[in-house]
Amino acid sequence: MHAQDIMTAQPVTALPGDRITDAASAMARSGASLLPVVNDNRNLHLRGVITDRDILEECVAAGHAPGCLVRDHMTTNALETVHPQDAIESVLEKMESRAVHRVPEVDEEYRVVGLITRTDLLLRGAPVGSPLRARMLKRPVVPRAP
Repeated sequence: MHAQDIMTAQPVTALPGDRITDAASAMARSGASLLPVVNDNRNLHLRGVITDRDILEECVAAGHAPGCLVRDHMTTNALETVHPQDAIESVLEKMESRAVHRVPEVDEEYRVVGLITRTDLLLRGAPVGSPLRARMLKRPVVPRAP
């Protein structure tokens, strides 16, 4: 099984110039906790990611104004991504190595084509009784330190 088999296709995205409040609203509407940040809505080239945690810790808790922009709080360096043909075992290894719960899926031109979460891996990629499922349940991802 490959990443493309379990991804959420065409995930909700944000632009660097979007207001944080708009990104938070998009997360609430879609149920997403991470938005890929793309250069524009046509080309969808990945520029970074913004998470609900980024918004809470880097914007709200830091006392920033509600009009601050996604580019001010998004993660841009050392992004972990996967490709449609990556094996799901490889996807899990990338998530574990970076201690993340979700990763954008990009094509060969670094355009966002999907998003994969640990829940996707658990529910759609790791059948009950499989070694991958056992591994996922035994080794939870450790959240990043504050």
